[in-house]
Amino acid sequence: MTADTTTINGLTYVASASSSAANSFDWPVWAAFNKQTTHTTPFGWATDGGLYDGSNGSYIGQNSTTIQGSTLSYSIVGEWIQLDLPYEIVASELVIHAAKPAGIPDEVTVVGSINGGSTWEICGSQSSMSIGSLGSKVVQLNAK
Repeated sequence: MTADTTTINGLTYVASASSSAANSFDWPVWAAFNKQTTHTTPFGWATDGGLYDGSNGSYIGQNSTTIQGSTLSYSIVGEWIQLDLPYEIVASELVIHAAKPAGIPDEVTVVGSINGGSTWEICGSQSSMSIGSLGSKVVQLNAK
């Protein structure tokens, strides 16, 4: 991708997020989906500062996503990033690259929707994701 709304071969992809870093030139939302794994500008997406407690990493922002499954409903708090695709996909994994050691989240929940975002279901999650240095982490998804 090269912008938050990008058209490739006549198909439109839209990237959005709950927040973006103040320096959005270096950290635009779309850059999270540009297949860039080296540390060149733009680096990828980053949340706005001050949304997580610096001493323990707990979320102190206001965003949540309601998960509406077939038997239960609950909310996940935290910042989010989203990619609207022009077609359905079956994904088996998500790879997260860290731009700095503290830049990877401790916990990730991947949710998906096949009805335009009316309801969301969990596709995969992982906790204890600290990698300690620059690198990447793979989140396995429940491909359906």
